[in-house]
Amino acid sequence: KKIRSRSVRHLASHTHFIREIRDEVVMPKKIMTEEVEIDYGTYENRFVMTLIDRLFTFVRTRHELIKDNIISYQKKHFNYLSNFNFADLEVELNLDVVFKEDLEDKSINQYNQGILSRVEYLLKRVSSIKNSAFMDMLKNEKKVNPPIMQTNVMLKNVDFRNCYVLWLFLDKYNILAYDVAVKEKDLPISNEYHDAIERLALNSFGLVAYNQNVYRDEYNKINDKEIVKKALKQTSIHINDVVDTPEPIVVEDNVINQYFLQENIKLFKKQVEEEVQKSSTYEVGLKRALRDTISISNAIFQHHFELEVNEDLFTRMVKDDDVISNLEKTKEKAKIARIIRETKEVDYNNAIRHEKKLMKDIELANNRLIQLNKKKTEDELERIKIEEALRAEKEIALKEQQVLQDNLDLVNKFREDLAAEKKQVDENVKAEFEKNEKRNQDLLDTLTNSLNKTLETKINTIERHFQTQKAALEKEQAKEIKKLEREEKLAITEAEKKAKAQYKLVVASLKKKAKAEHDRDVKKLKLQRQKEQEKLQKDFEKLKLSMAKRKEKELLEVEKRATKDIEHLKKQGLPKVEPKAAEKITLEGDES
Repeated sequence: KKIRSRSVRHLASHTHFIREIRDEVVMPKKIMTEEVEIDYGTYENRFVMTLIDRLFTFVRTRHELIKDNIISYQKKHFNYLSNFNFADLEVELNLDVVFKEDLEDKSINQYNQGILSRVEYLLKRVSSIKNSAFMDMLKNEKKVNPPIMQTNVMLKNVDFRNCYVLWLFLDKYNILAYDVAVKEKDLPISNEYHDAIERLALNSFGLVAYNQNVYRDEYNKINDKEIVKKALKQTSIHINDVVDTPEPIVVEDNVINQYFLQENIKLFKKQVEEEVQKSSTYEVGLKRALRDTISISNAIFQHHFELEVNEDLFTRMVKDDDVISNLEKTKEKAKIARIIRETKEVDYNNAIRHEKKLMKDIELANNRLIQLNKKKTEDELERIKIEEALRAEKEIALKEQQVLQDNLDLVNKFREDLAAEKKQVDENVKAEFEKNEKRNQDLLDTLTNSLNKTLETKINTIERHFQTQKAALEKEQAKEIKKLEREEKLAITEAEKKAKAQYKLVVASLKKKAKAEHDRDVKKLKLQRQKEQEKLQKDFEKLKLSMAKRKEKELLEVEKRATKDIEHLKKQGLPKVEPKAAEKITLEGDES
């Protein structure tokens, strides 16, 4: 719920709705809230809703009619009619063949299909509007009927104004008129073609006649069915009316039509203005305009139902001896005249009721005006009374002010006298106070001396009593101390015994733990020693390998150095010796 400033003001003025105030936070029991109720069923929205329904019906009916009458075609009609006598038979032979095929010019049907697609698109758009949330909200609201009220919203809002123009358009076009273009021509028939047609007709007649003659006995055995033929209804419509100028299709009912109503209102308004200009007063001009309007409707009734009151000279000259027909006609006219009179009486009664309603509204307005005037007079009287009361109160206030001034002067005089009396009383009180103070000091001295003596005696008695109680307490404390010493010795001996036993247990458990730890340490040391031996063995193997590698390196270096020395000696030149000796030297060098 939304809490607004008005809710806070209401809670501040109605503090009994507050439950508690905790840490400067107000906790209310009840609080006033405002809920906005939106009513969408206004006259303008109901007008738009009715317009959407009318527009949907308008477009849907035209879509169905256009869809049924959209296809154009060309038709070929062959008709052969022959009457002749054969033996004792009178034969009437009628051969009728109709061919329908598409037009050679495809653009006509394409144009019609374009119109149909436009109407289908428009129907989809209008259907989406009809199934919108706005129509769902107003589905239970009452629809609007003409005449349409011109509210301020409909007059000043552009969109609502366009809706009203659309309403007039729908009222204006309540039929779907269309033209049917027919082109016909007579095709010539040649002699050969004519002979072939006659042979076809003769073959058809021969086949039927032969069949009737052969199967006559079987046909006679079939029972007859009696059929009562209904009377035929004769119509007087020509074939050209159907083909050339068809009747326009009435799509919507226009009994109450806003467009025609508006046009009639315009004509009536123009007629009223003309009659008012011609007449001396507005009432006379209005009566003439109303009389002319009513005379038009009466003339329509009289002309349509032939209810002329004054017979013309021609009807008096013609003598009709058919009394019964005249009586029936007169009865029918009287019946129609009675229906017209009853209808006018209903209209007259409606006018009387409307006039009574207006008179009642005038009476209510007069009563309200009287009440307003009465209230104004009452307010005026109340104002006069209030002014007189204020004037009287003002005079009383002036008198009371004068009395207060006199009283104030008297009070000032009393105040001066009281000041003098107060001064005299203060002096007397001061002298009396000094006397009383001296007397009180003497009394205090005597009281203090007596109190000191009694206090000393009481202190001596209290001290003697305290010494006796102290000695008794010391004796009791000595007895308690000896008793506690004996109990302490017993407790010490028992504690020593328990401690020795517990010490033995602790020593035994410690020995067990020490032995277990010693065993664990021995195992750990053995494992550690074994690991160290393995590690030393590995290090020894590594050292052995490294020594062998180092020895090989040294041998390689010595050999390289020896080969270098030999090369150096060869370059410097060797001494001439025996070959064997040289060979021996080389061998010695190789060994080295």
